[in-house]
Amino acid sequence: MNMWLVVAFICFGWILSLCLHEFGHAIAAYWGGDTSVKDKGYLTLNPLKYTEPSLSLMMPLFFLLIGGIALPGGAVYINHSRLRDRKWKSAVSAAGPIANLILAYLLSLPFQLGWDSLALENPNSVLFALITALTYIISLNIYVVLINLLPIPGLDGYGIIEPWLPKAIQQQINQVAKYGIWILIGLLWFARPFNQFLWNFTHVISEYLHLPENLTVFANAIFRDNSRYLVIGLVLVLWIFRDQNQELQRQGDKFVSSRQYEQAIACYDKIIKNKPKNADAWYWRGYALYSLNKHDEAIASYDRVIKIKPDHANAWYSRGYSLYFLQRYVEAVDSYKKALEIKSDDSKTWYYQGIALTDLGRDEEALAAYKQAIEIQLDFYQAWYKQGETLAKLQRYEEAIAAYDKVIEVRPEDSNTWWLRGQALAAQKNYQAALDSYNQAITIYSDFYGFWLDRGNVLYYLQQYEEAIASYEKVIELKSDNINAWNNKGGSLIKLQRYEEALIVYDLAIEIKSDNADCWYNKACCYALQNNVTLAIENLQQSIKFEANRLEIAKTDPDFDTIREYEIFQILIDEYS
Repeated sequence: MNMWLVVAFICFGWILSLCLHEFGHAIAAYWGGDTSVKDKGYLTLNPLKYTEPSLSLMMPLFFLLIGGIALPGGAVYINHSRLRDRKWKSAVSAAGPIANLILAYLLSLPFQLGWDSLALENPNSVLFALITALTYIISLNIYVVLINLLPIPGLDGYGIIEPWLPKAIQQQINQVAKYGIWILIGLLWFARPFNQFLWNFTHVISEYLHLPENLTVFANAIFRDNSRYLVIGLVLVLWIFRDQNQELQRQGDKFVSSRQYEQAIACYDKIIKNKPKNADAWYWRGYALYSLNKHDEAIASYDRVIKIKPDHANAWYSRGYSLYFLQRYVEAVDSYKKALEIKSDDSKTWYYQGIALTDLGRDEEALAAYKQAIEIQLDFYQAWYKQGETLAKLQRYEEAIAAYDKVIEVRPEDSNTWWLRGQALAAQKNYQAALDSYNQAITIYSDFYGFWLDRGNVLYYLQQYEEAIASYEKVIELKSDNINAWNNKGGSLIKLQRYEEALIVYDLAIEIKSDNADCWYNKACCYALQNNVTLAIENLQQSIKFEANRLEIAKTDPDFDTIREYEIFQILIDEYS
């Protein structure tokens, strides 16, 4: 049997594994919302598109030298911000190993069907060399999947779980992520029992797929003894024929991923110098500029993309995003509209068009945009949230509550949504249900004064004044200068006929904001209820000084019933009539 033929088949299988693994990541990202992978040329089985010197060239050589395993390495850079949600982020990471598993299973079909027996009849045939190589290719794919699924930063296993980790933990792990590959090398090189465990597990799966163990061992020995020079030759070919612009693109993408935007722009500028009509380089240059808050320059870059490639939906979308940050809302809406003409099923574009329309006061159009986003992506909680806000603004409270409920289905721990839901319920005077919503918000996050303030207000309307006072005191504890909390606490004390305490509260409030008409007016009410006509009139006058309509309110306010007939009150009315 020609040993070199076996090695050649194995190397071809290694390259095919690399391409399918990276293609799996790319196609999942494309389906998940990052259509930039298509522009980068990742939706292909061309190994040159995935070749990156450290991963694709140096790592296989290293593994070959330490143990006879030429592990594939590739590089596909995903714009995770374009993915629809964290489920898609996990799916993108999982897609690579899944592609390896599918390949392993498909290549194992001849063994499961017993066709390998035909090859064994003639050990010198090409078929025998192919079958021998297949056993090792399948084993390698299984082994690579097991390694990739380890929860080590830089591997797909960590990529699967990362979106579900708390942000604080993600940030801590990201600080040491660059050492992930060295952790892997340490495990495989120094922790030999662990490496052996992976191989034993590989053999178990191989047996399940009906691979002949003797052929796998034989193929392993052939590859280990004969592959060195062929693999080095492949590495040299990949190096010689590498696309330097593609390499610069990858470097730029890596800098973007690590938020080193100035270095990324330098890479993209080199590409543009070599190839001025490279739309992808112009696009990512714009993205880096946007990330540096250089929105005018970013827009100029996106305009260059559009000039080269008018149907570049991402460029129109990103252009709209930068225009929005410059508060050029009309232009932003038009840019989003262009993006949607090209790609009408992009939920994020509909969503951000809705936000721009909201800021323009075009609420009905904004609602239509949010609705489109939701129809495309039913669990798009941000769109449900903005839809709820807009509906509440239009006083369509039932619909707003239904929208907030949709957000809560997806994100039950979103305290802000519980709060807004409570406000919509309170606007309907459904105070008990509103109280339940505010309590839920406070259970999730108790340190925001707004939750406590609105809770106090509905308790006031429910005539639960003691509890209302406790809520207002919590607001004051969190934000001592909140005039509404002081004022409303005073109002609750008045309802409990604790007038002296109420007056102290209003005096403290007036120290904070001396021109607050409410505080002066409520203080006047307090004195009126105590039948202190002089002080009631003095404080009412102060209130009128800041808001003239306070006198009209006082004419019918029951709190002034006991003093309204006094001559001094009538003089006040005549004075301001």
